[in-house]
Amino acid sequence: MERLERFLSSLTVAPISYHPDIYRAYATIDAYSQSKHPTLSLPQGVTARNMGKNDVWIAATAYVLRATLVTTDKDFDHLQHFFGLEWVEQ
Repeated sequence: MERLERFLSSLTVAPISYHPDIYRAYATIDAYSQSKHPTLSLPQGVTARNMGKNDVWIAATAYVLRATLVTTDKDFDHLQHFFGLEWVEQ
C-alpha cells in the first residue's frame, strides 16, 4: 500500500471539467477520426473509425496538456500525424 500511495502521489491530476480547449480538441479528434473534419483529412490508407469516447477524452486531454500519451492501444495510431501523440509497441 505504501508503494502504491507513493506512486499515486507522484502523478499529476489534470481535471477536464469546464476546460474549453479540451472540449474543442475532443470535437476535433472525434470528427477527424470519423473523417468528418472540414479541413483535416486522414492519411492515405487510413480508414475512418469510431473511437471509444473515453479514448477520445484521453487523446484530447493529452493533446491540450502537451503530454505524452503512452499506450499500446492501436486505436490511437491514426492520431500520430496531426496530433503528435506517441505510443509504444507491445
